Amino acid sequence: LEGADGVIAALRERNVVVSLGHSAADEAEATQAYASGVAMVTHAFNAMPDMHRRAPGPVAAAALRGDVALGLIADGVHVAPTMAVLPQRLAPEQVVIVSDALAPYGLAEGVHRWDQRPLIVKGGSCRLEDGTLAGVTLPLLEGVVRLARWSGAAGRAIAAATVLPRRVLGERRSVPDLLIGRPLGELLRWHKGPDGLSWRRAA
Repeated sequence: LEGADGVIAALRERNVVVSLGHSAADEAEATQAYASGVAMVTHAFNAMPDMHRRAPGPVAAAALRGDVALGLIADGVHVAPTMAVLPQRLAPEQVVIVSDALAPYGLAEGVHRWDQRPLIVKGGSCRLEDGTLAGVTLPLLEGVVRLARWSGAAGRAIAAATVLPRRVLGERRSVPDLLIGRPLGELLRWHKGPDGLSWRRAA
């Protein structure tokens, strides 16, 4: 949008992480935004142009740069499993799992109210009555479990919801340094078994 560069600059001066989402930006416009300080794509592939061989779009531009985080809704509906694994293969240090959770987060399947509209919850994803995707009701860590199942790379899936989001926010300490001195009650213990990836509180 006109004036976006100035807004991005003002936000960056205040140490705000700026993310591109719900955007019609093409590759060139997205590249300019990243050069201006945009550090993340809010939810890759959703509410933005897809990757196309003649029109790469903002996701391809971010992957090519190597320093822009790619937010990924890992419910298997917003982004098909194959397309969720693809950016992780192309840019493993850039994929960050995001929840896109709405107010009905954690509620059972069925019809719930969202402002004045009915919201249909099925399989952890939410749709409006006309079929429009509206968000998810899955816990963020369920996205880790699903991405690990699709990709076979449990470590990368865990990093996408733990270490890599911290880097987006400016954290540069190593993983051991992040863990030393932290109470066990604040940590998760991950386990990869015959049924896939699972987690529980460490304490």
